[in-house]
Amino acid sequence: MCCMRKTQKNRLKKRVYELLEPAALGDTGSKYLDDFITVLIILNIFAVTLESIPSLGDKYLWQFYIFEVMSILVFTIEYLLRIWTADLKKINTHQKLHISKRLRYLLSVNGIIDLLSIAPFYLQFIIPAIDLRILRTLRLLRILKLSTYNSALMDLFLAIEEERKSFFAAGYIFS
Repeated sequence: MCCMRKTQKNRLKKRVYELLEPAALGDTGSKYLDDFITVLIILNIFAVTLESIPSLGDKYLWQFYIFEVMSILVFTIEYLLRIWTADLKKINTHQKLHISKRLRYLLSVNGIIDLLSIAPFYLQFIIPAIDLRILRTLRLLRILKLSTYNSALMDLFLAIEEERKSFFAAGYIFS
């Protein structure tokens, strides 16, 4: 019985991982999820932009807030599921970092982007005095989440991640 539950949990985890990764050929569930997240990100960018127009922002304040809460709920669940399934991700064998795959995800470009896409919402409750214009600007970082579903952006982020030590060294030298 115990082994059966563990096997079911492992199958569920594997399927969730497959759904969260860019869709493989023939995986319609993953393709639908990719499309849903992409549309949600684009709608969030439009909402942030429209909300910044005073006449619209004041008139539809409640609707913008409800949409924001629903979006944050989806993005938070996605983020937590990515952390949960991170140990299934295959990594380059030449990497010498001896850290867990979950921590590796959290410190990766995609992990940081995913965190930054939800952080402004939670920051407004943790630090109530924070300027809402800054939070609105940070919400625009959600556009970077599109990199997960766009191979050209993903290649750029992977190249940046591979060369991060060089970037940190250059930043240190120039500062």
